[in-house]
Amino acid sequence: MEKPSMVSRVVAIALLTATIAFVQLPGYGHMHGALHDSAHVLFAGLIAMAVWGLARRTMPATPRWPAYVLALLVTALLTTAAEWAQYLTGRSFSPADVMRNLVGALSFLVLAAHRDVARRLGSAMNCRSGALLLGAFVLLAWGVSPFFIWSSVYLQRSYAFPAITDFGARWTDRLVESGSVRLTVVAPPADWPKVGDEKVMYLHGSRKRFTGMGIDGPYPDWSDYQRLRFVAYNPGHTNIELNIHVRDRHRDRRHRGRYEKRLDLPPGYLPVQIPIDDLRSTRRSRDLDLRNLGYISIFAPNSPAPLEFYIGNLRLEGARGL
Repeated sequence: MEKPSMVSRVVAIALLTATIAFVQLPGYGHMHGALHDSAHVLFAGLIAMAVWGLARRTMPATPRWPAYVLALLVTALLTTAAEWAQYLTGRSFSPADVMRNLVGALSFLVLAAHRDVARRLGSAMNCRSGALLLGAFVLLAWGVSPFFIWSSVYLQRSYAFPAITDFGARWTDRLVESGSVRLTVVAPPADWPKVGDEKVMYLHGSRKRFTGMGIDGPYPDWSDYQRLRFVAYNPGHTNIELNIHVRDRHRDRRHRGRYEKRLDLPPGYLPVQIPIDDLRSTRRSRDLDLRNLGYISIFAPNSPAPLEFYIGNLRLEGARGL
């Protein structure tokens, strides 16, 4: 099989570097971010292999290690320059992406070194080639782990549906955002309504601070259900103003639909039910897309005194047509 020419390798390096600099994956969200991270590992690894191929052709055959070092350094310089070039497309420099580029380049070069050692020493596995192979797979596993982690989260999220949350489960922990608020998964307080909540979320905010939580990436399609239900509990002695916002995942943030509901949470328990049909109409320029929901926030606004309250798991009920 004929090896790639030097010209084809240079073209490949230029195209891959330009892709990192100027091409952005469509979409957004956790899985989009995971694919973005994995793409950096793959593209930087391919750049490193192309640079290494050029170095092997232009440098002395022995010693072999300078070609690997040169390939790693050149790839690091090219991909870092590509990160800075992203300012031209409205994006920003990302140190995390620089690290992923280095991991991708290093893992591919270690795989190449493993193959090189195996060729020189025969097909039998030895300690050196085995260590190189293990190191390469460890680096690659770290680099692409976000994709597998979020794939697992989305699979568990789908399996749990029509439950929107399962507080205490790892997949829900990855979706819940707290900001500066202290969130703690606890057992339900005494006399909690029997609705199947094994764990609930306890929110404790500071004085004059927003107290709430967000769920980034709930199951997106609620169109086949009639209502969203959860239980809230106020252990204090005064009412708490509770706000519930639901947003969809429209790409342009300025035109996303958002449902807003405000209610008083008196001391004690409050079963909350929101008809899904109510979500369709919003105060924004368009209705909420019930097949493509993306974010839920439950919060109390700033208060002169610290606030605390409990939120039970969110569930959809009343499947239409059943």
